[in-house]
Order: sequence, then structure tokens, then C-alpha cells
Amino acid sequence: MPVIFEKRIMKNVRAVSGRTWIAVCVLLLFAAVSLFCGCARSKDADVFLTSEDFAEETGCDEAAYEKKAETETDREKEASLLVVHICGAVTNPGVYTLPEGSRVADALEAAGGFTPNAATDARNLAEYAADGSMIRIPTKQEAKEQQQNAESVQSGGSQSRDLDDGLVNINLAGTDILMTLPGIGQSRAEAIIAYRTEHGAFASIEDIMRVSGIKKASFDKLKDRITVR
Repeated sequence: MPVIFEKRIMKNVRAVSGRTWIAVCVLLLFAAVSLFCGCARSKDADVFLTSEDFAEETGCDEAAYEKKAETETDREKEASLLVVHICGAVTNPGVYTLPEGSRVADALEAAGGFTPNAATDARNLAEYAADGSMIRIPTKQEAKEQQQNAESVQSGGSQSRDLDDGLVNINLAGTDILMTLPGIGQSRAEAIIAYRTEHGAFASIEDIMRVSGIKKASFDKLKDRITVR
């Protein structure tokens, strides 16, 4: 074979091989770009999961997905609410649901405000309302009697009314009687007397939890043994 002809053949072979490698590289680059875009779309699909996607992936129908979302929303709402029972000298006594962080004044407003014979200064209206608590607004006559009874005890008056039907009246009882209650030692008995001296008579037995050191667990032991009548 002539040398010139052989050189031409080799030149054509190299030219074809070069074009082939370029085509292969282009195809590989296109495949890599397609794979990257496909992953990106898949990632976006995971982020924006629709109710149809949820149903397809979990086997649940769309209604179940929506019910699950509503249940979670309801739980969040319940966690930010509190329920109180407001009674006594208010226009519409009853159980009310209030936003978390509400004050006694908010509960009073929900119940329609004071009645004309209410002792408007008997409760601290700026106090935070506690979930599950009873807020009792006394009448003017009730507040007056409670104050007189408390003053009588403080002035050394008779303790014959410390007990009411076998229950300890926390508005009247002295230290010795209070110390007969479970979990009440001398320091807590004195704290109860100091509280009612400063703030006035207790409007309900639950109010004893306002005394420092008496929490829900202590109150549960006392509630069947005390009264404010």
C-alpha cells in the first residue's frame, strides 16, 4: 500500500475518533445535568408534600390527612387556653374559656361584670387566672362579715366558730386549730393568718393555695377538711 494512501487513512481514523470522543463527552454531560435536575425536583417534591402525596406514600386517604392536620391544630389551640369557674356576685356566673395569660378581670368581663351588690374590691382583679380554678366574687354583706370574723380572731376573740360542721373555717381559725389540718405546721398556720390579715378573708377554699407553700398537692389533702362559711 502506498505510503501516501496509508497516511490519509490514519488521518481519517483519528478525525473520526476525535469526533466520537466529543460526542461521548457531550452525552455524559447531558446525562449528569439531567440527573442533577431530577434530584432537585425530587427534593422539592418532598418539601412541598400535598395531601395527595401523603395519601400515596402512607396509604391513607386525603380525608385522613386533613383530619390529622385539624387534630394537631386543635391541640395547639387547647394548649393556649384556660378554663375557669367564676361565680358569686357576677351577672352571668358559669364556666368560661379564656386565652392563656388572662387576668381575673378578664374572667369577670366574660361573666358580664359585677352585680350591684358585689364587693368590687374583694378580689385582686389584676391577678392571673389559673386554669381549672374557681373565682368567687362575694357580695358586700359577705365581704363585711368575713372581714369582721377575721378581725375578731386577730384581736383574740373567741375561737368557738373556728369549726363549722366539723370543718375548719380558714377565715376564723387560729394557729392551734389550723395546725390540726394535715400538712399544716406552725409556720404555715401563721402564713395563712398573715395572708388573710393582709388580703382579707378567703372567698373560697381554693384561695388557700394563694398562701406561700400551699400548692395543689397540699390543697388536695385539705379540701375535705376546710371551709370559708
